[in-house]
Amino acid sequence: MTNNEMIYALGGLTVKPNDGYSDKVEAYDPQYQSWSTNTEMTLTFSRQQSVSVIVDGNVYIIGDVANKQIISNVEMFSLNAGKDPENPEEPEQPTGERAILVVTMTTGLEKEFDLSMEEVNTYITWYENKQAGTGTASYAINKHNNNKGPFSSRKDYVILDQILTFEVNEYSIK
Repeated sequence: MTNNEMIYALGGLTVKPNDGYSDKVEAYDPQYQSWSTNTEMTLTFSRQQSVSVIVDGNVYIIGDVANKQIISNVEMFSLNAGKDPENPEEPEQPTGERAILVVTMTTGLEKEFDLSMEEVNTYITWYENKQAGTGTASYAINKHNNNKGPFSSRKDYVILDQILTFEVNEYSIK
């Protein structure tokens, strides 16, 4: 199951005496290629063949078969349980050598990007190569997570003959 670019795995059922069953929730972050244990769900029934879905930050576990009996109920678990809605988690902030790349278009429009120096240098290499007559007509600048929205990816494409000038303002974050 996926939610906000995370992939969730449910499993690892444990019997809790007098409390029902516990199922572990693990989250995989494809951007950082890492797993974390999100929390545990307390379930009424032992479930091994259920169907689950995420809707509005809630996991719904639907049906199952246990001891040749059909389980027809739905259990809900919030992925936001224990999180303070007034203080949402901030996205991880970038570190290292960075720059604000300001691209001024021939129309006078200025496009500003907060990028790593590696990304800025790749852009400059594209620009110089395209000026020399090689390379693609457009260049995609990744807007990363520093731009809010419900998007899985945001890229801004610039075209060489539409660029009037660009400016690089370097800085460092430790």
